[in-house]
Amino acid sequence: MKDTIMLDLDGVIRHWSDVEVNNAERELGIAVGTLYSFASSQELSSLATMGAITHDEWCDRIRAALSSEYDVNIAERLVSAWYTASCEIDFTLLDKIKRLAPMSKLVLVTNATSRLIADLDKVNLLSRFDVVVNSSTIGVAKPDPKFFEKALALSESQAAHTVFVDDKLSNVHAASSLGIESFHHQNVVDTLEFIRKRFTSTAV
Repeated sequence: MKDTIMLDLDGVIRHWSDVEVNNAERELGIAVGTLYSFASSQELSSLATMGAITHDEWCDRIRAALSSEYDVNIAERLVSAWYTASCEIDFTLLDKIKRLAPMSKLVLVTNATSRLIADLDKVNLLSRFDVVVNSSTIGVAKPDPKFFEKALALSESQAAHTVFVDDKLSNVHAASSLGIESFHHQNVVDTLEFIRKRFTSTAV
């Protein structure tokens, strides 16, 4: 019997808007995607998601890198647009999962920075999960299998009794290698069907 559902955050539950940053880049006359190329650089993103630096320190380093490549004004404008970017939360998906598996333990498993808890609280997501597993808190990130080992320990769950949903195949494969039944999220309908088939409730 499955009793634990591990859910990824971005790309499954939270969906960020690119509008604010893209508009700022167009207005500044630089290539769309510039900010994200700096923010997602392996060195900087790994430091932030592994907890070696805070979210604010991450932003400071991105700002410094942009200033070096362009200028201070462009860097400030892009980072400011990034800070104010909007997002949509799929509360409907969470509600339906809870209805399909009302007795299950819901665990958020995400590669995130030190700002995660504040972000979750801001959009009323924190109370939706029984356990939150944040890479920057535990010092290891998906798809490292050690991330899932720690997630199981923190949630007091067993791999055989757990399912995992993520929008990245590398993470799905890593969790599967530990015996966690995992699903590649591509759309809400298929994800809900995956959950329905593995829990006893048939409500939708």
